This record gives sequence, structure tokens and C-alpha cells, in this order.
Amino acid sequence: MKGETKKYIKWILLLLIAVFLVLSAALFLLKDKLIDRAIVELNKNLEVPMSVAKVELAFWSSFPNISVDLLGVKIPGRQGRTVLLTSDKFNLRFNPLDLLGGDYNLKQINITEGTLNLEIDTLGRENFDIIKDDQEGNDSDFRLALRAVRLKQMNVRYLNRYTKQDYSTRVELISLSGELSENEFEMLTQGNIQVLDALSSGVPLIKNQRLEFDLRLSVDKTKGVTKIPTAVIDIGGLPFEIDGYIHPDSLWFNIKSNEIQLTDAVEKLALRGSKETLNKFKGKGMLDFELEIFGGTASADPVNINCLFAIKDGQLREPIEDIQLRNINLKGHYFKTDENPEELVLENISLISETGPFKGALSIVDFSAPTWNGSAQGKINLNSLNRIFGFSGIDEVKGFVNLSADFFATESVSESKMILQKCNGTVNFENVILKLAEDKRRFKQINGKVDFTKQSLQVNNFSLAVNKTDMTFKGRMFNVFNYLYNNGDLGLKLNLSASNIALTDLGSTSKEQKKAKQKTFVLPENIKGSLSVDIQNLNYEKHDFKNVRGDLAIEGRNLDFSYISLENSGSRIEGGLNILESQAESFDISIKASSSGILIQEAFREWDNFYQDVLLVENIEGVAALNISFRGLFDLQTGLEYPSIDSKMELDISNGVIRKAAIMNDIAKSIKDSPAKYVLGKKNLKVLKKRLKNISFERMKNTITIKNSTVSIPKMLISSSILDMNISGTHNFDNDIDYKFDFKFRDLKQSNKDSEFGDVIDDGSGFRMFLKMYGPLEDPTLEWDKERQKENVQEYRQEEKKQIKEMLKTEFGVFKNDSTVEEYVPEEKPREDIKINWDPTKNAPVSTDSLVPNPEKPKADKPKKKSKLKEALEKLKQQQKKEAEAAEEKIGIKGGG
Repeated sequence: MKGETKKYIKWILLLLIAVFLVLSAALFLLKDKLIDRAIVELNKNLEVPMSVAKVELAFWSSFPNISVDLLGVKIPGRQGRTVLLTSDKFNLRFNPLDLLGGDYNLKQINITEGTLNLEIDTLGRENFDIIKDDQEGNDSDFRLALRAVRLKQMNVRYLNRYTKQDYSTRVELISLSGELSENEFEMLTQGNIQVLDALSSGVPLIKNQRLEFDLRLSVDKTKGVTKIPTAVIDIGGLPFEIDGYIHPDSLWFNIKSNEIQLTDAVEKLALRGSKETLNKFKGKGMLDFELEIFGGTASADPVNINCLFAIKDGQLREPIEDIQLRNINLKGHYFKTDENPEELVLENISLISETGPFKGALSIVDFSAPTWNGSAQGKINLNSLNRIFGFSGIDEVKGFVNLSADFFATESVSESKMILQKCNGTVNFENVILKLAEDKRRFKQINGKVDFTKQSLQVNNFSLAVNKTDMTFKGRMFNVFNYLYNNGDLGLKLNLSASNIALTDLGSTSKEQKKAKQKTFVLPENIKGSLSVDIQNLNYEKHDFKNVRGDLAIEGRNLDFSYISLENSGSRIEGGLNILESQAESFDISIKASSSGILIQEAFREWDNFYQDVLLVENIEGVAALNISFRGLFDLQTGLEYPSIDSKMELDISNGVIRKAAIMNDIAKSIKDSPAKYVLGKKNLKVLKKRLKNISFERMKNTITIKNSTVSIPKMLISSSILDMNISGTHNFDNDIDYKFDFKFRDLKQSNKDSEFGDVIDDGSGFRMFLKMYGPLEDPTLEWDKERQKENVQEYRQEEKKQIKEMLKTEFGVFKNDSTVEEYVPEEKPREDIKINWDPTKNAPVSTDSLVPNPEKPKADKPKKKSKLKEALEKLKQQQKKEAEAAEEKIGIKGGG
């Protein structure tokens, strides 16, 4: 008996092996045919074609079923506007005997790694209605005999544009199992889903919460009814009861949870997703919650929502910073139906914190055209508020706000306009600190009182500090509400006072960050008003401006100081300033200003030697008066645009000193290297070089212009302790220079203009020497200007001819009918009288004796007076003689007079 049993088992095993081998061989031989047929049959049941990148067939790995793996699947939506499904692996499982017999009875579907977009458009059309109705009479052998459907690692979104529902999820696993092809069955539904967003008409219902469920649904296909018996689901780690049903024409669900611990709700359901940043709250109190969802089942049917919630006698304590809230009470509801507008109401909000009691209320009715009504009263700890609610966009906030306000407003979403019906209140800021995200500024010591009404906002001693900057504001702002919400103009009438303002503190980004970003306008377009400023010190990079006072008018990205005064370089500067932001971050600046008493050495030190190294701060002294008009463009990223500068500067320098300047050494070296050294002699050259190291002058006056990137200096006379020199030239912004100098040759030979007989008076005679310095500023070329020398000789001769004509007209009436010839007026020159006492008795006392005669003074003969014409002719003769003598000198310089 035992042997026969073994024999039967043996034959059964051999039979099974034979069957498996036959099936494997048949499947291997028919593999390609089965795959192609499966795709064809599947597409016969779809309204839109499914595309597949690759197909694989497996038997033993999915035994006892045959697995058809469709790789790289893509199914478009019904309307063709969106992609319904994409999947890396779309797995279909069949009975192998059915496949060999030509029947495609699908038993299981597994969809892995992909996206599923279920969408209903504004007309109620579904993109997922892609399976053909059996009544359409297709000849497919494909039949559903489903027992399981699984989705794994899928991004699923349901968007109903008609009813304004939007749900986005990340599905870790959803499993539906049961006799899914029967008319009546129980379906076991299991799932692990991360709900990213659940919005109803833009209102967030759930955000970034995990949803876990294990439900047993009763399905009756004949009646079209699906029931959910009362069960428990897990939302964000908190238990909620759920029950409901779906009928052919209606649905109803109820989700509720009574007496949830308030600490769990704050920790697990807060909009901030990270427990680590929120920290764990401790406390007590209960949260009641009930959500009712009801409506029709058609795609175009709206979903109605009624949500009730309440907090009773809550207490919270955040242990890290010991934030405590007591007696927390709140009652509210959210209601939305097709017949009534949406409504969110928070009433009876009250709590007690370390700053005292707080109470308030808020209602929002009709989200399509919202009506806002609310009130608030109490002192708020901003740090506690931020720790609890975790406001986005704020890195740090501390301090206190004492608030008392109530408001009522209506809003038009379509027109983006809000109308303030009522608004009254007061806000007191106490030692507030604020640091916004992606903003380098950290505002601190924010204090002050702000009173606001429907029309205006009154600022009372509102002060703040940022880095080294402090500011205090007083005054009024008008139309604030419309400016913030309706793009209206903001009116200003403010006073600004500060002990120090550093302009680099006020920018939200650094100069490097600005260069990396796209340019945007800095000045607002819709602010109009006035600002009176009183700043003790205004700093921009290395420069300090003291006692800045002025009146600023603001309108349309234009800042206009009709009057502004400030101190810089030891003097007070007064004038007007206009700044217009013509393009994003590009400013057109106009200045008209004047100043006296500018300490030149301080100015050179303040402005870094005016960005040149010919004259340094240690080389120059003096006092200057200045009248300037300036216009140019300034870019926030690149600085002043030098080619745009158009400026005129009237300059008057007195008591000037130039000492140890490198340029003066170059002039001395040029004279030493020229033939003039033979005339001057070594002694004079040595004295000249020494005296050029320290030059002083009483006054220098000129009008300097800047245009087309070039500084133009008209000819001006500098009377210095060394010589009288004319200077003119140009200097462009590429630091190429072209300067011209001229002076009298005999001034070089005079070691001193004073003699023991008094001052040496210049009679205007003598030939002049001309120098020119040109080329790059770092290495200029200094040489004699022979062309200018010749021009001067010709000019001198023309002047002599003109003077002779004037003399002839004055003395003899010649050229009396020529209006171009003027009357000769001789130049008045000082004379020095020399008196010699030859009489030894001159200083003796005069005798009173009448018998002693007083000595008589000898009478001197008067010299004969020469006529003016004769004096001029003799002068011309003497000058020609000097000119001839100078031409004979071998110095390489030809002068004339």
C-alpha cells in the first residue's frame, strides 16, 4: 500500500512537471504573439490609445499567474489636453490557461512609479472617462475579472475646475482587493498617503499631512451604492471617525474627532511641517472637530462642506523659550454650499499670555467677493506669535505690539480692489526686532505709536535702527489702505530726523547681489508728498556729510530737494538737488550748489585725492569757494557714468600752498635739461628747484567745465611766491592730459622779487617761456611749446601796433574817424622817490636869532618832460634791441616783445 502511494505521488509530480514544461514551452513559443495580442485587446477597450515603450512576459515569478509588464506607459486624457497616466511599470496579471485559450480575463493591475492626473474642466468634462461602454459592441476578448488593484509610489492629483476642488497627494500605497468584478462584494481598502494640499475654492483644508486608512467598503453595483461603515482613519497621527455613503445621485461623508488634545493638534496639524523647528508644546485643553461633506455625484455637482471646530480652556507652553498661553478659547466654523456663499467665522477668540489678555474676532464671507469684518485688542508677543504660527518669509521677529483696532472691508477679487468701509485703531511698537528672509537688513529698536483711520495714518515718534543707522519719523501718511491693496497713490507729509544714516544699511541686498539680479526700480512710482530731513551725519561708503537739512518733494520716481544744506570738507554746502530714476536702478542727478571756506586739504583727504596721484593731500593747502552746476547719470551697480557728466564749476582758491609736488620736480628737471640752464646758471637752477618745492599764492580764480568725459581748464594766472604763471589745459576721464604753462624767463633768474631798494615792479616787458605737459597722467611728457612761443611773439607785436595807433590818435588826432582805435590811457605805475640829504645842517635846530641867516635850499633843475609818443617809440626801440639780444643767445628759445 505504501509503495502504491509513492507511485501515485510520483506520477502526479511527473504530470505537474510535464504540464509546467508544456505551459512554459507554449508561452515561450507564443510569447510575442501573446504580448502583441494583449496590447491590441487592451486598446480595444480604451477611448484613447495607450503607448508602451517595452513589454516583458513572466510566468514563474508571478506563478500561478502570467505577468505582462508594460514599461514606459503613457495614456493621454480623454480631451487630449493633459496626460492622464504615466508609469514606469504597468503590470497586468492573467490566468495562463485563459491566455492559451484566447480569453484575456484581467485579474490584477499593479501601477508603479508614475503620475495620475484626474481632471474635470470648467464644462464638467472628465479626462479620465476613457473605458468604452460594453454596449458600444466592441469585439474585444478582453474581460475584467479583477481581484486586486494596487498603486505604489505614485503622484496623484484630482483637479475639478468646475467645483474648484484641488487635491494633490503622494501615494505610497493604495490597495483595493475583493471580488471586484462581481455585482455585490466587500472591498478591502488600505492606504498610506501624504496629502500635500487639499483646497476647496482656494481654502486649505489639509496641508502636508499623512493619511492612513484601513476600510471595508460594501459595494452594490446593481444599485450603484457604496457604503463606508463607521471606521477610524489617521490624519497627521490623530484619530478621526469616518462614515458615509455614495449613491447614484448623491454622496455624504462625516469626519469628526471629539476632545483631541490641543498640544497634539498644535504640534501635528500646524502648517509648519517640521517638528524640529516648531518644538513640542506642552499643555492641556481639548479641540473638537467635525467635517461634513455632501453633494451630488456628477462631475459638475458642487461639493458642500460644513466644518465646525472649537477650543475649550486651552493651555500651551513652549519649553525652549517658555512661551505660555492660558485660557485659550475659540469657536468657529467654515461653511460652503451651492446655495450660500462661503463663510469662515472665528468668534470669541480669547487668551492670556505673559503680556496680558487678548481678544478678537474675524469673519470672511463670500470668497469670490470677500467681506472682511474683525476686531483685535491686546498686547502681543511677536516672538510667541511667530513660534506658534511659523510665518513664512520671516527669519526673526521679537518685541511687543499693543493693538486696538476694528475694521470692515469689502473686496473684489476680479478687479483686485478692496474698499475699506470702516477702520479705526492704534498700534504701539515696543522694542521690536524684525529680520525678513533673503534680506540683509535687521531692523531693531522699533518703537513708536501709529494711529490709523479709514483715510490716514498718523505717525508719532516712530523710530527704528538698522546696523549703524537710526531714524525717527513724525507726520502723516494718506491713502495708505488703497496704496497697499488697490495700487492707489500714497500721500506723505513726514519729518525725518537721525543722528546717523549709512546709505549702505538701507538696501535689502548687497552691491554684489544687485549685480547678480535683474534690475528693478528702486524708487516707488505711486508715492507723492514731502519729507523734511534733519540728519546729523549721512554716510555713503567713505564719505560723511554733516548736518544735512532740507525739504524733499517726492513724486513719480523723482526726488527733488528744493533746498538742501550740508557740511563736508570743513565747509557748508547749500543748493538744490534733483534725483530722477529714469530707468531701473539708473538715476539722472542734477545739482546746483555753492560753498565757501572749503578746506582743500580736507577735501583731498575726504575724496581720496579726487582719484588722481599728481597732487596728493600732503602736497596742497588752501581755502576755496565754489559755485557748481552738475548733471550726470548714476547706476547702482556700476556707479557714476562719467561720459554723462555735464558740469560747470566756478572756483576761487585763496592762501594756496603747493609743497613737494612731483609735478614741480618734473618742471625743474625740464628746465635743467634744456639750453636755458646756460643762461640761468647753476646757482639760479639750484635756488629755483628748492623754491619749487614750496609754492604759495594768494588767489587763483577760474571756471572749470566737464563735458564729453573731459575736464577743461581755461587760461588762468597764478601769482605765486616763485613766479607768475599762466595755466590752461584739458584732462579726460581716461587720464590723458594736455596742460600748457607760460611764464617770464627773467622770473626764473630772480632769486627774490624784492630788492634792498624796494619791490621790483614788472613793467610787462621781457619774453615768455612756454611749457606743455601731455600724455597719460601716470607718465606725462613735459617739453617746451615752441609753437605757442611763436604765437606769443605775433600777439605781442599786434598789441604794440595797436598801442601806437592809440597814442597817435590821442596825441595828434590820427585815426580819429576809426572807431576801432580807442583813446590811449597810460597805465599808472607806482614810483619810488629817493631822497639824499647833502646838507649837514638840515637836522640842526633853526636859530631864532634874526641876525643869523637861515641857509637857503638850492633849487634843482626840472627835467624836461618827454612826449608820450617819444616815450613809446623809445620803448619799442629798446624792446626790439632786447629781442635781438635774446635771439642771439643759444638757448633754443625764441622770444619777443
